[in-house]
Amino acid sequence: MCAWVNLRLPNGEESLLRPGDLIGRHWRCTLQIADERVSEAHAMVSIRGGSLRLLGLRGGLAVNGVVVSDPILEPGLVVELAPGLPLQVREVHLPRHSLALEGPDLGPTALSGTMSLHTSGRPRLTQGYTPDADAWLWSDGNGWYCTVGGHTRGPLKPGDDLEVDGWTGRLVEKSLQGGPATVTGFQVSHQPLTVEAWPDIVRIFRGPELLVHVGGMKARLIAELAAVGAPVDWAAVAAALWDDTDDRWALRKRWDTTLRRLRRQLTDAGIRSDFIASDGSGLFSLVMGPDDTVALRD
Repeated sequence: MCAWVNLRLPNGEESLLRPGDLIGRHWRCTLQIADERVSEAHAMVSIRGGSLRLLGLRGGLAVNGVVVSDPILEPGLVVELAPGLPLQVREVHLPRHSLALEGPDLGPTALSGTMSLHTSGRPRLTQGYTPDADAWLWSDGNGWYCTVGGHTRGPLKPGDDLEVDGWTGRLVEKSLQGGPATVTGFQVSHQPLTVEAWPDIVRIFRGPELLVHVGGMKARLIAELAAVGAPVDWAAVAAALWDDTDDRWALRKRWDTTLRRLRRQLTDAGIRSDFIASDGSGLFSLVMGPDDTVALRD
């Protein structure tokens, strides 16, 4: 039930990537490529519309010399990150369904890579390994396992219950067919939102009503999170937004300032304060309700 793509690099090495994995120059990327033409967060593997795609983030992608934004990954396809820097798709595995976890105050969240489960306060499931999490869900490529209190259980299957510190969740199947992926975190009560995101402009509607028009760097921040569609490390996004410096402290200052101003603009427009959420370990995401939608524009 795990989706993945096997890519061949120019040097002949191969790399297995799953949805949510980043390709770029930054050291936090799953596939790190040390090349000055590659952006810090250049592209990301994602499931969209029932297909496995490579999403261009702040870097360009080309197929047969034509610039593309989100090519469908199929065996034999060659995607260039830069002229003379091709990635060849060797194998693609895309099951019809993905294993997901749901429970009280946690909407169905598809499992991808290693994920950390926090059950204190509002339950949340985030990508990556967080040392202080209450449990971890991970895959060996063939099945899914859960580690709680030093004990590992698995392989997991749909219908299995998962109890962690008094919180009980259940493993379910989540269809990989449908529209663009959205981030699922804790459920909240609100009227549905529609987010239209261009690279430098974002408009957010509630029904037919335009709530806010965001521009500049604040819009780019939302657009990046919308394009990733999953919790992502702030440093990878910041490096893509401000590629004129690799100073981590300078990036953090710019990130905090932009995020503070953006959140103020959103709350002034009547948009819930947890629309852009952090899990406390450096991962940020757009928290979408079950009826919210995101439309990515070129």
